[in-house]
Amino acid sequence: MKTIRLLCAFVRMCVGLTVGVLVTAFYAAVILVGVPVRERFVRDTSRDSPFVLVPFLWLESIALPVYRVCMGIASRVQDDANALATQTSKVVEMNHGSFMEMFLGFHTALKYVSRNVVLVGKIELTDHWLAKWLIVRTMQKIGRIILIDRSDRTQALGAIQDYIHQQGQASRDRVYVILCDGTRPTDAKRQEQNMQLSANWQRVLQPRPGGSWTICSLLQEVLGYAPLRIQVAHGMTRPQHTELDAWRVVGSTHHAHVTLVNGQLPDSASAYGPQLTERWQQIDRWLVSLEEKN
Repeated sequence: MKTIRLLCAFVRMCVGLTVGVLVTAFYAAVILVGVPVRERFVRDTSRDSPFVLVPFLWLESIALPVYRVCMGIASRVQDDANALATQTSKVVEMNHGSFMEMFLGFHTALKYVSRNVVLVGKIELTDHWLAKWLIVRTMQKIGRIILIDRSDRTQALGAIQDYIHQQGQASRDRVYVILCDGTRPTDAKRQEQNMQLSANWQRVLQPRPGGSWTICSLLQEVLGYAPLRIQVAHGMTRPQHTELDAWRVVGSTHHAHVTLVNGQLPDSASAYGPQLTERWQQIDRWLVSLEEKN
């Protein structure tokens, strides 16, 4: 019986991933073709392009058919921020999650915080042809992505600074989504990090405060006030342990918790680090408490 259940989960995962890729390719084509056509015939650039809403429509389109129907994944969201109607600049600090978790995390951020998002992503995304064409190129077309080199602080600072200063007051209504910890946490990555840091991370990885602090401080400089900081914590009740065992999440529940981050932003990224680490430790304990015990 266990073998049959594993086989069924694997088949449902494959079907879900196939549908997800097809839906993603469709919306990528809408942007890659639609934006140049609009620019050719519409001269008024004073308003945002309607194509900026496509990422939200994309995530809405995969949430039901891919996750709920194909994979049987339920979604539970606790929204303590009520930030959707707040018209101000926002920074969303989100834990990365596994490959199967992160799209539902983004869906939560867009649905409960704002649909006018700017993704702060790693520059390595351009090295993968699928991510490059389905995510990077499409988000670049609508001006909603900042690519940073995590190993080069000067480049990261310059990229963020250039984007915010170029946008000026237009950045007032935008939401900057930052994945504060390491890419796709696996058991192996956590074990390595725990040995290096003498830590005990069980579901997430040690957060990196530099990107979040830099964006918050630059927005404050451009706008004259501190942006609203919002935390989106999320994860599955049956998480992946490796990069290749995505079938584990089939039939589980994705939980998300949206909260406001209180308090003033410290004067430096190093001073912000302990605060961010403490919040990530709370996320780690919360996700462990939600895990289904097999």
